[in-house]
Amino acid sequence: MTSRPQPVSAVLFDVDGTLLDTEAYIFGAFSAALAQAGAAPQPVERYRAVVGHPLEQCYRELAPGHDVASLCAFHRRWQAARLEMVRPMPGAGDLLAALRQRGVRLAAVTNRSRQSSLASLDRVGLLASIETVVSSEDVARQKPDPEPVRLALGRLDVAPAHAVMVGDTVADVEAGRAAGARTIGLAAGFGGEALAASLPDAFVPALPDVLPVLLRWGAGHWPPRGLQGRTDRDTMTGE
Repeated sequence: MTSRPQPVSAVLFDVDGTLLDTEAYIFGAFSAALAQAGAAPQPVERYRAVVGHPLEQCYRELAPGHDVASLCAFHRRWQAARLEMVRPMPGAGDLLAALRQRGVRLAAVTNRSRQSSLASLDRVGLLASIETVVSSEDVARQKPDPEPVRLALGRLDVAPAHAVMVGDTVADVEAGRAAGARTIGLAAGFGGEALAASLPDAFVPALPDVLPVLLRWGAGHWPPRGLQGRTDRDTMTGE
């Protein structure tokens, strides 16, 4: 007899390509960093293939033989000066609001730096809806390792069986699955066909399609709860 899935009390979101439209923001930083280092330019398809991995790994693949630390530092400086390029993904604000109204706990889990991720989420008005943000500095191993997902769940005090990881890359699906959470793949982001092939528990076209899946899985069946624990919107420090 198959056990009945546990109701959903927490949803964890990836940031880039999931909550935020950052394609130009990320690809522009890649191009600028490679150009200043004298590395060979890369096609957009190459950039898309590495998004979702830790930044250091991205540059090891994009510019073998070049100084990865310098490339990453330039990348982050370039992005810090261009936050106006960041946009919310269509439906992001409405989805977060709907989940909060149902008492669902919310977190963001990203491989991007803490300062950059917090600043960009705050700029588009999404940070106030999120209880905690796990960024690259918070963990020893980034997605696709499950450590960031487990840390977010620990901060929320929610068991993996009651959680869902939503993301647009294979790294998101693998991290959520390895942590014991259910997963939703988002076709509208960076992952493409590889994301569908990673077999998330649900695969949807865009963010507005996430809520019906979560409701089928029992999101908000528990009594609404106020935000608990620490929040990140007043602690924008770090890289």
